[in-house]
Amino acid sequence: CEGGEWFHYACVGLSSETRFKVKWYDPTCKPLYIKGQENV
Repeated sequence: CEGGEWFHYACVGLSSETRFKVKWYDPTCKPLYIKGQENV
């Protein structure tokens, strides 16, 4: 990634302005987070 991150913000639906203002979870991990599992 050109930005030095493991993902592109646009690819995961974030912008550089909102990246620290919202909680975002990978679609694979989100169901685990909702179920209350730790270490997500």
